[in-house]
Amino acid sequence: MKRIYLGGYTRKKNKGIHILKIDKNSNKINEVEFIKEEGATFLALSRDRKKLFSITTREEGGVASYKLENGRYNLVDTIGYMGKSPCHIYFDEKQSIIYASNYHLGRLDIIKVDDNLEMKIINTINYFANSIVSPDQDSSKCHMAIKDRGDEYLIVVNLGADCIYSYKMFEDGSYKLVAMYNSKAGMGPRHLVFDREGEYAYIIGELDSSIDVVKYNKKTGVFKFVSNISTLPDDYKGKNTASAIKISKDDKFLYASNRGHNSIAVYKIVEKGKLELIQIEKTKGETPRDFNFIKDEEMILVGHQDGLIHLFERDKETGMIKHMDGKCLNIEEIVCVLS
Repeated sequence: MKRIYLGGYTRKKNKGIHILKIDKNSNKINEVEFIKEEGATFLALSRDRKKLFSITTREEGGVASYKLENGRYNLVDTIGYMGKSPCHIYFDEKQSIIYASNYHLGRLDIIKVDDNLEMKIINTINYFANSIVSPDQDSSKCHMAIKDRGDEYLIVVNLGADCIYSYKMFEDGSYKLVAMYNSKAGMGPRHLVFDREGEYAYIIGELDSSIDVVKYNKKTGVFKFVSNISTLPDDYKGKNTASAIKISKDDKFLYASNRGHNSIAVYKIVEKGKLELIQIEKTKGETPRDFNFIKDEEMILVGHQDGLIHLFERDKETGMIKHMDGKCLNIEEIVCVLS
């Protein structure tokens, strides 16, 4: 059974990275390793899980690298960021590069990782454009960078500019912009996920609590708008910011979390590019910043920035989720869940 990696803020009781394992029979979850790390708000892993990367706020703030040795992760290197840590990191294993998205500085740092897991910034993409709809868009705010399914283009999500950029990347850190997608003004795109074939992507808007469905051209890196759907109930009038978005392995269901309404919205992917909202389930905690599938997608683990860990059963046939009473883990401030 795969291990579960939890990262989070360390402002209160939480002190670092928690690595968990679930018993496949009893569903009991045990912590098998703890790594003390300040401000480990996002994590990235190599495919063999021998390399672990974490955001850190130690010293100047930046990224830390860990190597799995004798069953435990040992710190190898840290790289600093002028006092402002990134909000998201992605490890491109093929080119051995970390892409670090910096919300506060409005930039993407390109970090080369050598065979010993020592890191060096080899290039930076600075963003200056911004939207004017929300106070949270007073400047560019780079929130995510990931490779597409074909490993052809790097996709960068800029919340502050209501824009998504497609780049051709090279091993020396150089790049070429090939396409731009503009969401509607004020959406504040935060994260996106691709379907299994890499033909469609689902973009979650933090600021307007909605999802853009877009068709993706794998040859050109161009996104084309298809539709938009809310993450909230029609009658909800309170404050909310959407956060995480995940897609099931069979491409049948999509999940999105709401901070404020404190819920997970569940969508059936009726056909390629078409979503149907089938459930909005309360998470039983405050500010569900991230979540992920565990136990072969039979369960979902939800991390709360202002609360504890909660577990949900997931029906793989219907996609519906149900809170598991008594399955609450006493781990606070979790904002990143890898499984």
